[in-house]
Amino acid sequence: MDAPVTSLPATAGLAAGLAALAPLGPRRSAAGIAYDALRQAEIGLALPPGTILSRADLAARLGVSQTPVREALIRLQ
Repeated sequence: MDAPVTSLPATAGLAAGLAALAPLGPRRSAAGIAYDALRQAEIGLALPPGTILSRADLAARLGVSQTPVREALIRLQ
C-alpha cells in the first residue's frame, strides 16, 4: 500500500519552490540574438563585405524565424 501523501499549504510550497529558482537574468529577444550573431559574423569577417544574404538562409542557420532576422538586418544597415 502507498504511503499517504501529505501536502504543504499552497503558499508554503510555492515559496519553497520559488526560493530554489536562480535568477534568469535579462531576457533576450530573437531579434537581439540574431543581431548579435550577425554583428559578430560581420566583425569577424565570417560574412565578407558584399556577401549576398538570404533572410530564409540566415533564419534557418540561426534557428529563428525570418522576422527577427529582418529586424536584425535593419539595425545593421
